[in-house]
Amino acid sequence: MRYVFENQITDAELPWLANYTLSRHPDADKEGKRLDAYSYIWYGGVDNGFTKDGGYSDPRFYDDALFSGPVTEIKPSDGPGKEPKRWEGGWKQKYRLVYDDANFPNAKPGDPFHIGCGDVSTAPGATTTKTAYHRLWMVFEKGGVCGALAKTFANLNGMVGVPSYVMGQPGHAATATYELRQDKATGKKVATYRIQNAVTGWSKSKSPSVAHWLCGWGRDAGSEFAAPYTLYAQSALNETEAYQRSYLARLVAESYQEDAAKRAAVDAALAAQPSNYDAIRAKADLLERMNAPADEWLALAKHIAAELAYHPLPLHDLLTSIASKPGAAGRKQAIEQVRIDALTKASKADDAQTINAKDCRDTAADLLKKQGV
Repeated sequence: MRYVFENQITDAELPWLANYTLSRHPDADKEGKRLDAYSYIWYGGVDNGFTKDGGYSDPRFYDDALFSGPVTEIKPSDGPGKEPKRWEGGWKQKYRLVYDDANFPNAKPGDPFHIGCGDVSTAPGATTTKTAYHRLWMVFEKGGVCGALAKTFANLNGMVGVPSYVMGQPGHAATATYELRQDKATGKKVATYRIQNAVTGWSKSKSPSVAHWLCGWGRDAGSEFAAPYTLYAQSALNETEAYQRSYLARLVAESYQEDAAKRAAVDAALAAQPSNYDAIRAKADLLERMNAPADEWLALAKHIAAELAYHPLPLHDLLTSIASKPGAAGRKQAIEQVRIDALTKASKADDAQTINAKDCRDTAADLLKKQGV
């Protein structure tokens, strides 16, 4: 929900984007093209000049006369190398910035979703410099590189209610987008995330660019490339009832002061959803509080290896944390071996074991490589 409602686009542009993209790609069979940022943005712009003339602060975008027309376009509508067209109705005409929509009135100045020329924010303290406010149609006209494309992928997906967010890769920006994928083991559609505009996979992808992590998982992991936590959290959310039961049991656990009662509730949380990150963390915190013997830490390590078998990054992070606990010192080597064996298994995952088999293999292999295994 947050990924949809925190779509990085102004209120007025959201219905405009829906209207404009439908005018460009009205065929429902080509919805993929409608939601493809490359359908609207030339990488680098015309002659790789997207930064010229002020970039998105190009004065031509903020000139009332050009906004209403006539204007000669920067990006040729007929494709690369073609002559730029003259639009008698200006940028308004080319990008359908004026339209009739009973639900999102836009056509007249003063309408709640009207798009004017160089509209500025009315928020207290906001700058009134027109050229500081860049709109998506300007990016469509000027072009851009990975950041513009990644943000537009998120805009387009959010426009139709699909969770999507920008995330970093080495020297690059990509987009993580929710999708339903067929599980080859069961034949059922399963919710997960894919990467759009990728140059690397999940193993080399960073955390969400927004403040919210799915379930809050991974926020405190400390991993540079923590994006795989999204796949882990979504797999837990796919088991909605189990996730809720585990959550409720943890609330009960937090209400107890006595170790025995707290332990029973924490164990109930783990039983409800054995792979639940919060429940596993609660168990680890409890073992530390109780000065549990090393064998209990080893048992928890084996539980994590079994339940997170195809989520190598959280598996690695949790087992590394457990191995460092003072109470686990007597079985530290055994816990380390559990981790290595689990990552080795994950590095060979196939489609019958997980819907994210390649991502699982890549992440596990990277983690093993870092330690020279």
